[in-house]
Amino acid sequence: MAKSVVEDALQLDILYFQQNRLLSWAPDIVHNLNWHRGEKVISSIGFTLLGEQGRPHSIRLNYDAFLGQDKYPCGYTVTLVPTSCNYGGVRWWFICPGWRGGIECRRRCRILYLPSGAIYFVCRRCHELTYDSTRKTGSLFYELIERPMKIRDKSMVALQHSRSPRRQTRALQRIRWAERVLTSGFLRLPSTRILQLRLASGETRGLGRQGRWA
Repeated sequence: MAKSVVEDALQLDILYFQQNRLLSWAPDIVHNLNWHRGEKVISSIGFTLLGEQGRPHSIRLNYDAFLGQDKYPCGYTVTLVPTSCNYGGVRWWFICPGWRGGIECRRRCRILYLPSGAIYFVCRRCHELTYDSTRKTGSLFYELIERPMKIRDKSMVALQHSRSPRRQTRALQRIRWAERVLTSGFLRLPSTRILQLRLASGETRGLGRQGRWA
């Protein structure tokens, strides 16, 4: 049976909470978070921060999970932990509340997932999720065009925003590697000529999930 992919699951990203200052919201009050597809709300969750304002030690989640036509009200607490960053500030993490093989997971993770047919938000390993890109691995288009294009775009953003010489060097190395692979890919796959022309003209946006230019 094929594994579910993370792209199809609802995701709780602690970085989203931190960047949007949700972790500084008042504790012991129920707040709401929605998932959208376009302008349509496809799911929602209630959450309550526990602890001091700005320094919560955990978050309580409340939502309805569905197994077929059956609805299951869910409410449980997930531990939060901060770690210090090299250049100041802190980064927050979830502690996974899942269980594997009768053993509590307790992994520190950035994202918790709720795939279709599941009840709890837990880490990728507990749900045995894979990535959409993993299922594509092996195809020439993915290996020679889509994957290096994504790495190149991501590395260029990192190069623009990084203040660390070591990270800048690493980003440059990845950009050069990606461009070498793309050159080879354009030669081996003549049908990608249009992508090569757009790249040469300065069009740097990446590829969509189905291999189309986004």
